[in-house]
Amino acid sequence: MKKKLAVLTVAATISLFLAQAATAAEVTVNSFTTAYGLFDLGDSSYDPATHTTTILLDVSAFVAEFPSTTPTPFLDRKFDTISFELLAAPNERITKVSYSERLQTIVTHDTDGFSYTASTGSAVVNSVSNGLGAFYQLTPTTGTFFELKTSYNIPGMENEVDVSITNDILAFAFGDNAYAKVQKQYAMMEVKSAAVPIPATLWLLGSAIAGLAATRRKGQEV
Repeated sequence: MKKKLAVLTVAATISLFLAQAATAAEVTVNSFTTAYGLFDLGDSSYDPATHTTTILLDVSAFVAEFPSTTPTPFLDRKFDTISFELLAAPNERITKVSYSERLQTIVTHDTDGFSYTASTGSAVVNSVSNGLGAFYQLTPTTGTFFELKTSYNIPGMENEVDVSITNDILAFAFGDNAYAKVQKQYAMMEVKSAAVPIPATLWLLGSAIAGLAATRRKGQEV
């Protein structure tokens, strides 16, 4: 009996220690859909030091330009929505989701023209909406860079998170020498994860087993 209790104590202690010290693995993307094909899923990488998965999105086709090669009355507008599911390992949880994108805008016109660009968007994480902000370029520029971004802390012990991102950009130009363009340079998502903490009741169970083994050992020595 003494030997069995000792073995059980060691096994329980080791199991709890390994579970508590487990390192979170890469978060994966499932069921990726895009409404108009201006977003595409790119490469991903994982940093074990920070438990962060970085997911790149291909936005090379996400451009609004006027005058454009396919003229539309007064403005060119592009928008798209992507939806997907983030999946962590069964013994892990997702703790934070961050999204950021970098854009460039060009606006030119003379005294007889007018042009501008506008960019905005939102991210919905587990039914909670987070605005990306908005950027408007109304004055002439040969190239201005800006970012839209948001982040959301995930409450609870979620290892599956639903995400939906919507973007809207437009370029307006009026006049013979007026020109407007806004183009996405890159977009990425950072997902932080962590091992699910061991409940206090299991640590108490391990301590009880160890105490029972110690009591049994003392009884045998008397």
